[in-house]
Amino acid sequence: GRLTSTGTLELNAGLVNNSDAGRIASAMALTAVVTGLNQTNDGRLYGNSDVSLDLSNGLLTNQGGLINAPGQLLLKNLNVVNNQGGEISSANGFTLAATSLDNTDGSVISD
Repeated sequence: GRLTSTGTLELNAGLVNNSDAGRIASAMALTAVVTGLNQTNDGRLYGNSDVSLDLSNGLLTNQGGLINAPGQLLLKNLNVVNNQGGEISSANGFTLAATSLDNTDGSVISD
């Protein structure tokens, strides 16, 4: 599925399934506060500005997925992060705070 905005996007939800080529995207800033995010198989979460993702100490599964921001990327209150084969990237610096990170064949990139 797709959840997109031509302006700023604010998402507040419980567990979000954005797998199998799902898209959560904003033409401007994107802020998401969720209890879990599944981006398996090409799920994508991105904005054209800053992106903030608060997982409320939940699980982030980004296997084969993409989380990207050309601006500031803030990933906070993460518990377990599975980024196997996925990409977490920002053109600017970013913060990723998690209790564990599995980045097997994945990329965590900051330009």
